[in-house]
Amino acid sequence: MVAVEFGPKGREKAVVEDGLVWQGADKAFSEKIERRLSGPKPYAAILRIWRQDFNEKANLPQAIKELLVIKISARGACRIGSVDARRAEANTIARDLADVSAASFRCGIDQPRTIGVPSAGGS
Repeated sequence: MVAVEFGPKGREKAVVEDGLVWQGADKAFSEKIERRLSGPKPYAAILRIWRQDFNEKANLPQAIKELLVIKISARGACRIGSVDARRAEANTIARDLADVSAASFRCGIDQPRTIGVPSAGGS
């Protein structure tokens, strides 16, 4: 299992129920995190991850590569959404999702968006 948290050094926190924990596959995540900023303050982050899923049709585990879009606030961090990293313009889609949704997204209340990411049991 892999988890990420965000916050000032020593005070990092995540809303675990909101999608910042997953079963890693291959590399669990990229070395780079793209921060989206409003002045000096980050309001969102984009992280390329690889997670393990089970393909029921093939009866095999599969690695899913996606861009995890994360809201960052004083309260903690949570998943705004996920974008299939294989999509054309995946980075632009993830940036747009972060820029449009982060300010109004309510961690623990609103449902994260999934854009083209295969789900459990998918092909």
